[in-house]
Amino acid sequence: MHSHYVTATLLTLAMSPLAAMDSHIVGPRALGMGGTGTAAADDQTASYWNPAVYGFFSRTGEGDAKLASDPNFVGRKDWGVGLADVGAQAEIRGNLADWVQQLADGNLATLDNLGSGAGSPNDLKSIMAALDMINRFTPSRDTVNIAGNVGILNTRVLHVGLGFRQFAEGVVSVADLDKINIGFGTSTGAVLGDDILATATPDGYTPGHVPTLITGQQATDLATALGGSNPTEAVNRLDYAAGQAGLTQADVDSLLAGGSGLLYNAVAASSNPALAFDNNQTAAFTAGYTVAEVPLTVGWALNDHLSVGGNLKLMIGRVAGAKVRFLSDNNNLSDLLHDAFADAHQTVTAGVDLGFMARCSWAQGGLTVRNLNRPILKGGTYKDADGEDFTVSDVALEPQVAIGAAVYPWETVCLTADLDLTENQTRISTSSGRPLAAGIDPTLTIEYATRRLGVGAEWNAFRFLALRGGWSKDLAESETGMMIHGGLGLNFWAVRLDLAGAVSTERVEVDGSEVPRAFNVGAGLSVDF
Repeated sequence: MHSHYVTATLLTLAMSPLAAMDSHIVGPRALGMGGTGTAAADDQTASYWNPAVYGFFSRTGEGDAKLASDPNFVGRKDWGVGLADVGAQAEIRGNLADWVQQLADGNLATLDNLGSGAGSPNDLKSIMAALDMINRFTPSRDTVNIAGNVGILNTRVLHVGLGFRQFAEGVVSVADLDKINIGFGTSTGAVLGDDILATATPDGYTPGHVPTLITGQQATDLATALGGSNPTEAVNRLDYAAGQAGLTQADVDSLLAGGSGLLYNAVAASSNPALAFDNNQTAAFTAGYTVAEVPLTVGWALNDHLSVGGNLKLMIGRVAGAKVRFLSDNNNLSDLLHDAFADAHQTVTAGVDLGFMARCSWAQGGLTVRNLNRPILKGGTYKDADGEDFTVSDVALEPQVAIGAAVYPWETVCLTADLDLTENQTRISTSSGRPLAAGIDPTLTIEYATRRLGVGAEWNAFRFLALRGGWSKDLAESETGMMIHGGLGLNFWAVRLDLAGAVSTERVEVDGSEVPRAFNVGAGLSVDF
C-alpha cells in the first residue's frame, strides 16, 4: 500500500460517522460563547444543557409582564422549534500527524525490495520514517478524536419539549503495532549494506555526505551490523534519509539505543524473509459509536427563583469499528465502515438527565447531570480489510455533571461560565482475531477524558444581531492549549440563524501545512416565540 494511501486512509477515517457521549457542545449559540450553556441556554438546546430552564419558559407576571427574577426574560417564550442544528469537532492528539507526514512521500510496499532495480529515491526515507513511527508510536495516546451532533425538529411548548438528536464520536489510531516483521532488503539475497548501496540514490544526496544524526560509535556499530563492500557509505545514506524523514537526534538515538534499538532489530530481521516488512501487521484502526436520542423534556418551576427539570430519553445506539493493514491492497475502507455499522448490534435503551436552576434579577446558576443511569451500548465482532475478525467491546455512557453561571448586567448582555465537574471518559477497547506473531499485542485500549472550563459573552446588538465570543480549556488535557470561540446570531423576527466556530491555540503540521490541533464548527436555524 502506498503511503499516500496511508494519508487518505486516515482522512477517510476522520470523516467517518462514528460516535460517543463525550463532552459535546450542542448548538452554535453555546459554541460561540466558549461552550457554555448550563446556565445561559434560552432555547430548545436547554433540553441538553439544562432541562430545568423549561420550568421558566412562559412564566410571566400579570399581563405577561416580565418577572423581577427573570434576568434574560425567557418567560416571554411560549414555544419554539429548532429546525436543524449541527456541530462537529476534531482533535489531533500525540504524534499521529507527525508520522503521517513522514510517510506521505514513501511506498511501504517496496521496503523489502532494496537493490532489486525497482527502488526509488524515497525508499530509504520510507524505511527511516516507518521505523521511527513504529518505534515511538503509542496507539492508546496518538489519536485523532472526532465528534459531532445533529438536532432536527427539537420542539418545545410551554414547559415540555420533544425532539431528536444524533450524537457521534470516534477515534483513529493504530492497532496490532508490529515491531517484529520489520526486515527490509531481503529480496536480492545480498548483504544489506550492499542492498542499500544498490538502491536509487536519495534525492539531493552527494557521495561523501557528512553524517549529522548517526555519528561516532553509533555509526561504527551500525556499519558493522550492515556489512557489505562499503558499509560506511550505507550508514551515510541512512543518516541522510533520516534527515529527509524529519527525524530528530532523539529519534535516531532511540532507534540505535545501546546497540539494540529498533534499527538494529530491523537489520537482523532483514536476513530472514519471513520477517520482511511486507508481512508487517500494523493496521489503521477506527472505532466509535452512534447514539440517537429522542428526549422528552419536562421542566417545573418551584417558584419564581427555583426550577427543576429532566429528560427521559429513548436511546438507540450502535458500536462499530474498521481496520486495514498499512500494507493491505484493499482500499475499500469506507465500505468496511459502512458495512460495520450496518451489521452492528443495535442497542435500544433509555437515559435519564436531571437539571436544576436558581435565579435572581441579575444572574442565574445551573447544575446538570446527564446519563444518570449509565446506559450501555453493546459491542461486536467485525471483519478487517483482509477478512480477519476483530472485536470492539461494550461502551458505557458514564454520567456527566456540569455547573454553570450567567450574569446579566443588562438584558441584552450575558456573561457566562461553565465547568465540567466530572472527567468525561471515552474508552474504546479492541482485540484482534488475526493470527499475530509472538510479541505483537492483539489488544488495544484507547482511553481519554475531557473536562471543559469555558467562559463567554453575548451582546444582542440592536436586537437583530447577536455577537458572541469566548474561551475554553480542557482541564484533562493540556496538549491542545486554549480554544478561542466566536459566533453570531441573526434574528429575523421569530427566525434565528446562528453560526459559530472555535480553534485551538496549539498547532500541528499536516501535509506540509500548520493546522490547529483542535477545532469546532456549528450552525443552526430555529423559530422562537
